[in-house]
Amino acid sequence: MGFRFKKTDRGRHLIMERQDIVLARCKYLRRIKENRESCNPRPEIYIDETWVNQNECVDKCWTNCDGKLGPKVKSGRGARFIIVHAGGVDGFVPGGLHMFRSKNGNKGDYHDSMNHENFCSWLNNKLLPNIPPKSLIIMDNASYHCKVVNKAPIQSSRKQEILKWLVENDLPHNPLHTKAELLHIVKKKNKEKEEYAVEEMAEKHGHEVLRFPPYHCQLNPIELIWAQVKEEIRKNNSNSSQKLRVIEELTRKAMNNVTVENWKKCVAHTKKVEEFRRNDIVVNHMVEKFIINISNDSSSDEE
Repeated sequence: MGFRFKKTDRGRHLIMERQDIVLARCKYLRRIKENRESCNPRPEIYIDETWVNQNECVDKCWTNCDGKLGPKVKSGRGARFIIVHAGGVDGFVPGGLHMFRSKNGNKGDYHDSMNHENFCSWLNNKLLPNIPPKSLIIMDNASYHCKVVNKAPIQSSRKQEILKWLVENDLPHNPLHTKAELLHIVKKKNKEKEEYAVEEMAEKHGHEVLRFPPYHCQLNPIELIWAQVKEEIRKNNSNSSQKLRVIEELTRKAMNNVTVENWKKCVAHTKKVEEFRRNDIVVNHMVEKFIINISNDSSSDEE
């Protein structure tokens, strides 16, 4: 979950975050702060996906069944709706809702029902035409958000494929070199920032994409919106065997009941979380000082 154990020379272990996670968080917080403090800040648009099960209801409620009163048990069966939407301090993006039935039922995570093509279709047809000009689109690092443009060859690629990629990217190379030597050139080039298809689409419309650091869903205010929506659905879904049409109606109604004020409160909450995370500089200084005081060897790491 983004943490590691660091062993000291006295046999003690310190729980520390992976440095790549800390780096990603610092970059995110710095960019979003720069945007808000600029003369012309980009409107912040947060996007995310979630799901609603057909049996979405309260865990326990009292009902009359065959003339007897007793606790209602939630069924594990039922279909699932996948929801994709976006919003910010001005509320949900108008016309941005995408809701469809999962092909996998309620098995596994909702990511099994999403793919890059579906996501890009929603992005291109429902999000980009309806958000303010020059928006800052903020999303997580789900696999279907991260399809690489002009993907680099890998170890299993044929030599001719590697040569073709090097030529297309105008990289100097010697065709007579071995596959290992050519892959070394690819690796050096690939150390630069990868280009994703989503960023390319957004940039064509004048927008910018900013990605959350891994394991930081608490920085996305739409997560709090999803909690509000699901709570309302559960309260109004008194029957876990409701027809799909009823569940869809309850879901759309719950989404419509989310107000601009709800969004403002959720965004304000995540801003407080951001300020808390900016204390990393102080915390890192304290941890570094502690490590130096108790250990002279910093090379023994245990993942």
